[in-house]
Amino acid sequence: MKWTFPAFVFIVLVFFTASGFAASQGYFFQWQNETGGWVRAASITADGGRVAAGSGDTYAYLFDSDGEEIWRAKTSSYINSVSLSSDGSYLAAASDDTRVYLFDRNGTVKWAYDIGSKGVSLVSLAGDGSYLAAASDHPDNRVYLFNRNGTLLWRYKLGDAVTALTISENGSHIAAGSLDTNIYTFDRDGRILWTYDTGSVGVSGLAISGDGRWVAAGTQYNNLTLINDKGVLNWSVATAGRVKQVFFTKGDSEIAAFTDTDVLEFFSIKGAALFNRSVDNRIKTLALSADGSKIAAGFDKPNIGVYYYALNLSQSNDTLPATPPPEKPKITVLANSIDLGLADDFIAFLSGRGIEVIHSRASEFNDYKAEKSIVVLGGPDAPDGVGEIVQGILTEAEADAIREPGAKKMYVKPNFWAAGQKVIVIAGYDRNLTAAAHLENQNALIDEIGAD
Repeated sequence: MKWTFPAFVFIVLVFFTASGFAASQGYFFQWQNETGGWVRAASITADGGRVAAGSGDTYAYLFDSDGEEIWRAKTSSYINSVSLSSDGSYLAAASDDTRVYLFDRNGTVKWAYDIGSKGVSLVSLAGDGSYLAAASDHPDNRVYLFNRNGTLLWRYKLGDAVTALTISENGSHIAAGSLDTNIYTFDRDGRILWTYDTGSVGVSGLAISGDGRWVAAGTQYNNLTLINDKGVLNWSVATAGRVKQVFFTKGDSEIAAFTDTDVLEFFSIKGAALFNRSVDNRIKTLALSADGSKIAAGFDKPNIGVYYYALNLSQSNDTLPATPPPEKPKITVLANSIDLGLADDFIAFLSGRGIEVIHSRASEFNDYKAEKSIVVLGGPDAPDGVGEIVQGILTEAEADAIREPGAKKMYVKPNFWAAGQKVIVIAGYDRNLTAAAHLENQNALIDEIGAD
């Protein structure tokens, strides 16, 4: 049964029930359409014109933007995940009956593929429906790629349960997060392009840009990171809560993170915090349109049905204020892949203090030499060009002191390349002592850059 509400009723609902977004946040409740069970997953087309829901009643549903049901299609068990193509021509569904389904615009099963003994937990469809990525439940722990005709192109077993899955608009890149703490990216031929270890916690939200250039990942440690197409951390920021889902919006110029504090947090592609939009605290899953203006949501048990919201910026106060907020503290970290890989706890510490962390390799460091706060991880003999830069920062005596067995050092160089700048070198005799040095000196570092 579909429920819609006129504006005068909506205002009452906003203030006296928890069934919608606050009016001050700009998302206005449009309609609710009941399903036969709890909506476990939702998806939305790029323009918000079609909404898909996967339900515990074993049906996949498709609705139009007015909330009218277009079709429903039955599987043999409850639906764990759904994904729509950009224009709504195809709908993919992951069912606990161990099958992956692809439906056409009329709700007809185009094909179904049985992966075997375990249920299908996640599915992600390329924008044009040309490729479909799927993931299986633990302990199968596999990622699968199919073409539009249902041909299995490849499968790959991860180190632990698959917790997040996404495919680029053209199907050229697939990214998967795992409880083994790694992010894996593949090309459409199944070759691993890169892996990235998030540290001590698995990935809980994942999105990939349309061209596959960027992967945004959220974790249960209240963190959102952006990784480039080489598998190198670009930045990492703290979020208000554990990240559940991640989305690219506004032509991949913004990233939205849905957290367990019941907000959508929006960031620029450069990691700058933009604004938050509150959501209802009973929402279990949501889908965001490509421009961030429409939301389809499923509520937690025992509520049933799919909910639809639209953004009205003319009545919203969540846009940037006329006077910009104080600039967020920012640190540029220069490190090679070895030292950066041992710095997860250090990066997490900085992010947890509200510091924006930007990673630079030696080859691109000239772009960052004028930044206010620069931290170099590694000594005068560090590989990949970092050592050469360190040799230009430290005196010969300081460099030799780092070369002493057991050494762990931090050197602060004020006004080195720019006025008001601090360049801080943290290094040890070897890579493990470098890691120990930045952990031992992290509080002193905070004092130096004045981030408290």
